[in-house]
Formats: sequence, structure tokens, C-alpha cells
Amino acid sequence: MKAAFKPVSPNRITLAAWLLGFVFLVSAVAKLYSLGAVELYVVNQNLLPSRVMAAYAIRLLVAAELCLGLACFQRARFRHFTLPAIFGLLTFFSFFLAYLAFFRKETGNCHCFGELIRMSPLESLFKNLALVGLVLYLFRKTRGWSAGSWRVPAGLAAASLLIVLLGFPVRQIDVHPSAETPSTGKNRFAEFQGFSDGQEANLTEGTCLAVFVSLNCDHCRELVTRLAEADSEQALPSTYLICLGEKNEAPAFFSDTGADFPYLCADPESFFAFIGERPPRMYLLQQGLARAFWDNETFDAQQLRPWWSHD
Repeated sequence: MKAAFKPVSPNRITLAAWLLGFVFLVSAVAKLYSLGAVELYVVNQNLLPSRVMAAYAIRLLVAAELCLGLACFQRARFRHFTLPAIFGLLTFFSFFLAYLAFFRKETGNCHCFGELIRMSPLESLFKNLALVGLVLYLFRKTRGWSAGSWRVPAGLAAASLLIVLLGFPVRQIDVHPSAETPSTGKNRFAEFQGFSDGQEANLTEGTCLAVFVSLNCDHCRELVTRLAEADSEQALPSTYLICLGEKNEAPAFFSDTGADFPYLCADPESFFAFIGERPPRMYLLQQGLARAFWDNETFDAQQLRPWWSHD
């Protein structure tokens, strides 16, 4: 068993294998720390019908990349499992990237490295082709290697799945409109407190709107523009934006929408736990209970009248 984990000897083959493994490990870790953005990208591409399905699919992909990346650092089944699996994964995604680059003419981030390294589909396609060449080189150079035990890749696969699924579980908070009275327990919206310009807010008190938007989403811009217009007519209760994105993206977003609402940039996992398939989502809260919510940008302030009105 000890021999099964023996690394390849330190030569050009070793360096090539380690380089391949390093790329896959970076890809896996980068996706782990921007899971929400990758999930949203999958949903927006209509690759899967729901964000929950996308969440589990991305985690399985990350586990596969983690397993294959680690497998590049040892000999067992390297030529009989690791290289063929990597070749298949690269080939599949290369066809998809070629479709995005040449047929859909997309130039935005393809999320192959999450938000860590932003690459267009065409750039990522060239990266994949280079890795395919590396795989073919390794496959030719390792022709004489023994197969080794299946226990090593099987153990890596099991460990990778456990790390990803237990360390980064799919978080989905199911918030429905409620007619109940406020509970004395911890409220789901209590985690959102410190807003822009040092404003402290308690979303579990009074009547307010909690609006979940992405700073890079056109639908979100449209909704917030409508909210800003309604706010100028004093047609809204206190309104707070919970944003997905970086703080340096906020000025352009508010300039485009004409809004001046308090906002905070939430952790991606917290943000995606409160939305549906994709942002925006807006909750009308009373004492921390969701009385209603909306999932599109065609919101009309008149829809608030059953719960709130300004005299």
C-alpha cells in the first residue's frame, strides 16, 4: 500500500504530471471559493433547469477536479485512470467552450477558474488544448508504467467527495410568505446588519424591503431603477440592498440606477441561500417575517399596498 503512493521520479515526466495536477487543483479550489457565481453562470446558460441541480453538479465537478489533480502526484492507475479521465473532461469542456466562443460569440468569464482567474471561452479553449497536448505527451511517455492498485484513485475520489459535499454543503433557505406572528428565535434575516456609510439596520424590526441583487445583473439594475423611482414618490418602506459583488462595483451600479439605498456586499453563499433560481429577489418583511416576495424586475410599488402604505 505504501508503494502505491510513491510519487513519480523527479524528471520531465514528473514535472509535466505535477503541472497538470496543479492546474486541476487550482481550478477546483477557485470554483470552491466562488460557488455561487459559478452556479448562477450554469443556470444563466440554461445548462440545468434549477440552481439546486446546478449547485450539486458544480460540486461533483469540483470533486472530480480535486481527485484528478491529486491523482497526478502519484503513480497508481495514472495511465489507466487519471490520464483518460482528464482527457475526457478536457475534451467535453473544449467542445462546450468552442460552442460558446464561435457560435454564441461570448467573451465574458467562463468561470473555468471561478472568479480567481477570469478567462473568456476562447482563452479557456486554448488553455484546454494545451493541457490536452500535455496529457497526450504523458500518455506516450508512461507507456511502460505498471497499472497499480485501484485503491488509491478510489480513496482520492471518496475523500474529494466528502471534502466538497461536507465542507461546502448546498445552502438553500426556503422563505415563504407567512401570516404568523414573529418568533423569539433567531431570524433568518438577522445576519444582514452593517450597511453602507456605517448604517446599522435590523431587518427583523418594523416593515422593510430586503432586495437581493447582483451588481452585474441587468435585471437587477432594472428592478433597482424602478425602486428608486418609487422611492422618490415615497411609495416604499425602508429599503435595503443585499448585493452580490465587490464594493468597487457598487458606484457604477448606483449611478446606472439612480438609487441611494443602504447596501452591503454579502458573502456569496449567504446571498445565494436567499434567492430563487437567479437574482433579483425582493422580500417584504414585517418584524422579520416575509409577507411577500418577488423574483423579477417588473415590480410595481402598488403591489405593496396590502401590507404597507404611506400616508
